Amino acid sequence: MNGYLKFYILQGMLSDRYISEIKDAGKGRAFVIVYESEIYKRMAELLSEEISASTRCLLLRSSEITDFNWREASAELQNFLLQKSLRQASFVAFAAASSLVMHMALCDLKQVRSLTLIDACTRPHPTLAQRFIDRVESFLPLGLPLRSKDKGFDAKAFLQRLRCPILVLVSSNAGLYARSQAEIFKKGLPTAWSLELGSANQSQELKELILDFQKVPAKCPQKNANGGNF
Repeated sequence: MNGYLKFYILQGMLSDRYISEIKDAGKGRAFVIVYESEIYKRMAELLSEEISASTRCLLLRSSEITDFNWREASAELQNFLLQKSLRQASFVAFAAASSLVMHMALCDLKQVRSLTLIDACTRPHPTLAQRFIDRVESFLPLGLPLRSKDKGFDAKAFLQRLRCPILVLVSSNAGLYARSQAEIFKKGLPTAWSLELGSANQSQELKELILDFQKVPAKCPQKNANGGNF
């Protein structure tokens, strides 16, 4: 386990300031759904109901993720899983909440069977200045030369380390920036598939995609070069 993360877990075992449990239902291999924004609440709830009908599913909501609380929030998520005795799970994260599960996977990949990232960005709630830097850097061949020394989470430099099956999805809620970020994930993640959800009955489509995605082997998954079916 990452030392920084372990430090936050041991500091009073945390106090559930950032992660709220909404529901824990079903039996079998566990799924953990995490959302932050009210925009994704209904989709997350419907997905939880669908998945818990066939296997165990935990639905969690995080408080707003910022440049200043993401470490503590990620550690609290880790602590929650320890309290639930979950050694491994398949994670589904919406938008900014994706930062928490990506950071957890970077710290301890063994806990992650698979990741499904919906309308995710490499960092939560990027400012206009951060988006501008991202845009400029996309044209430069020197890695991340303009990266500031702020304490915010940014997964872009670490995507190659996320070597579990990852499904990157774009919903009808995604704006232009989130759609451009999906392309970054598709290109940067070594074992990822990228798809766009249809506009009708996205919750049902999402459930079918996620359950079908579990057929991808956790060890040595083979990325589809065309980003298509798995």
